[in-house]
Amino acid sequence: HKVTLVDPVASQVAVAAELPGVEAKLGDARALPCEDASFDAVLLMGPLYHLTEREHRVRALREARRVARPGAVVAAVTINRTAGWSDWLLWNAEGTVHSISAAESLRVLREGDLRFFDHDIFTTAYLHHPGDVAEEFAAAGMAGPAQYAVQGFPGYMPELRAIIDDEEAREHLLEGLRVIESEPSLLGASNHLLTVARVPS
Repeated sequence: HKVTLVDPVASQVAVAAELPGVEAKLGDARALPCEDASFDAVLLMGPLYHLTEREHRVRALREARRVARPGAVVAAVTINRTAGWSDWLLWNAEGTVHSISAAESLRVLREGDLRFFDHDIFTTAYLHHPGDVAEEFAAAGMAGPAQYAVQGFPGYMPELRAIIDDEEAREHLLEGLRVIESEPSLLGASNHLLTVARVPS
């Protein structure tokens, strides 16, 4: 594939520019330095959770739609509202010490506004409810996107390595994940969500 990467961090653009087949550009997801209808697929692998204001997220999705050809795929990864809470529970169960309190974890679960400027875990971000992501796609002119849970309970299963190493158990795990990955009632239980739409022809 011929890939064009747009990133707001100059050092990351420089690293990406060294990869074969990659054209790397310094830019912003809200104002892509690309021509209209120039890509077969547009992937937003970070902007929708790093842009904390809805208006900016919708603008980034409109830009993705603008640079995508008719019929092209636009796919975006978001972090679900439950991610910080479930991570806190996992860290607590493992005895891992982090600087995020239980109260802060619950605040993020309720509000979605992750405010980490000097913490050791992540950065400032917006955590979505799955329906909010679909609504932002619709506001950008891409109604009815498909949504897939990227990460869920299997990540917290004990002895997951034993399941993966056993061929029959691994196939059973994967088939079950195929069944539930787009089950609407379970989408919010995944830490990450993939939302995919086709640009109208």
